Amino acid sequence: MHPLPPLIPHNPLSLISVALSYLTYLIAPPHQETYSAYFDSNTSSVHVTDEKTMRALWEMGFFGKGSLSRSEPSWLEREKKRRGLLSDKTSEEVTRDRRSERRELKLERARMEKVAIEQRLQAEAA
Repeated sequence: MHPLPPLIPHNPLSLISVALSYLTYLIAPPHQETYSAYFDSNTSSVHVTDEKTMRALWEMGFFGKGSLSRSEPSWLEREKKRRGLLSDKTSEEVTRDRRSERRELKLERARMEKVAIEQRLQAEAA
């Protein structure tokens, strides 16, 4: 079903908008993508093995359980990296490095502020 814009009977632009939307739908109907997966009755879960399908479903927010849905589907990349088949950094490693760098910057800023406070206290005492 294609959503139509709201119809306001006393507004002629509304009628034109509905007509154009309907004609657009008739001329070029929206393409519905079909994704492949298989259902495992033993675990009552759906398994997606195609990489393009996995990425598309993850980008639409349909990947994994609610507790894991924020994570990118990168298990295969991590496994290849662990086995030495992939030399690039995984997204988790990039995130870990960025967080570590941010933590170091915050610690350095705190050290500098502490030194500045100590200098100010010494100047006031003198």
